[in-house]
Amino acid sequence: MKVFFGFIIALSATYTLKGQTNIEKFTIDRQLWENCETGQGKCDTVQIVRSPNKRIMLIMPCGGTSTAVTLTRQNEEVPIRQLNIKVNGCPPTFDITDLEDGNYVAYMFSCALGGAVDISLSTRKE
Repeated sequence: MKVFFGFIIALSATYTLKGQTNIEKFTIDRQLWENCETGQGKCDTVQIVRSPNKRIMLIMPCGGTSTAVTLTRQNEEVPIRQLNIKVNGCPPTFDITDLEDGNYVAYMFSCALGGAVDISLSTRKE
């Protein structure tokens, strides 16, 4: 049985954009994604604990010349977010503000990086 150890992704920045409320950016580390792809090293479930009144952006590593990323609810097949970008559009980013608390899987397909990363999303009680 695969055991996942949770960790909180470091909040990389909080800032204000043209008339919008605060935004929290959570970044998935490239090394973690490589560990999950190869099965070598820790492949911990990404724990995202978000603020209830902020816009939430999930930033993933660039996979290569062309990168396709999808986000699905765990144990479901239909993506709720998907993105196909070229290297000049990196990094792949999803707005996950409106997603319900729960478990998700991000899948990446590219020439240099791929595989799946498990994500647990919850909202901080304020």
